[in-house]
Amino acid sequence: MRLVKAILFGALAVSMWFVWSSRDYVAAAYSTAPDNEQIRLSGVDLRIQKTPIDPSPFVVDRADDTRRKPMAVLFTEDEVEEEIVIAMDGGDATIQGSANGPSEPAFGGVVRLERHTVDGIGKLDTRIDASGGWGVNGLPGGRYRVRAWLPGRATMTHSEVFFVEDDGVVSLDFDLVEVDPEPILEFVHGGPMYQGLTGTIGVSVSQRVVDPDGLVLATPISGATISIQTSSEVSSTTGRAALTDQQGVARFTLRCNRIGNGNVIVRYGLIVKSFPLPGCRAIPPPPTLPPTTLAPAQSPVNPSASSSSSAPAASGASTSTARATTPTSNQTNNSGSGQ
Repeated sequence: MRLVKAILFGALAVSMWFVWSSRDYVAAAYSTAPDNEQIRLSGVDLRIQKTPIDPSPFVVDRADDTRRKPMAVLFTEDEVEEEIVIAMDGGDATIQGSANGPSEPAFGGVVRLERHTVDGIGKLDTRIDASGGWGVNGLPGGRYRVRAWLPGRATMTHSEVFFVEDDGVVSLDFDLVEVDPEPILEFVHGGPMYQGLTGTIGVSVSQRVVDPDGLVLATPISGATISIQTSSEVSSTTGRAALTDQQGVARFTLRCNRIGNGNVIVRYGLIVKSFPLPGCRAIPPPPTLPPTTLAPAQSPVNPSASSSSSAPAASGASTSTARATTPTSNQTNNSGSGQ
């Protein structure tokens, strides 16, 4: 048995020495090393060959013992995926038509043609002339979506989607709808206020416009003068007028004077709107804890008094208890002797 253990121990020592002697080394890349540099990685011989490339895209870390600090090669330049361009020319199809604004031809407006394919979407914009006409020739066939708009003023309520043949001609007539230019007032509050305390309200001002892509957006109006008039339940501590910030919001601080539901009248130019307040309330009383019920006190029980009548008494109560139990003990003895 000892011989077997000695053999196993010797084999383990030889294997550990072999692993230690075969530890991995990494040679510096792109240096003056020979063209055929031998690298030993975990006992496997690999051969590398130097190539004349620019070393700048790589970061090479050299370590003597790769099991402790392995070589790392980092590509610092990301590969840029090539963008697929969807052709909008090279065919024989024609898409044309007219576009009218709210009261006249939509001169200067934009008509956008989008060609939808499995690889992506091609886009082409054309302008509307003084007579309201527009058209594009030499288009490839396929599925198209077309819409028109007047920047900042009018747009279409929906797009036209259709399929055009390779040599087909499609005619479309558009009627653009004017966007309501009236400013939009919105009121924001932070919830109920309490008597004697203050709260903040906000009035936002925005306007609908048609953006450069023909979409209707509500853009904030900054620098607008907003005035308010409050009911008797509240009063403004920051004045009756304020300017809107970059987000189109004017803020006011109100104090709750008395309990009740008040309102705020907001004015912006010729626009006047009344908004209800969530109400002024009395300050709620602090929460009260339920009364604590105490259990009746109990006298401690002396277990030695019931087990033996000869135990010394610690108090008057325990003494009377011992005396009360003595006749019972005597009666027990007498009944036993009469038998």
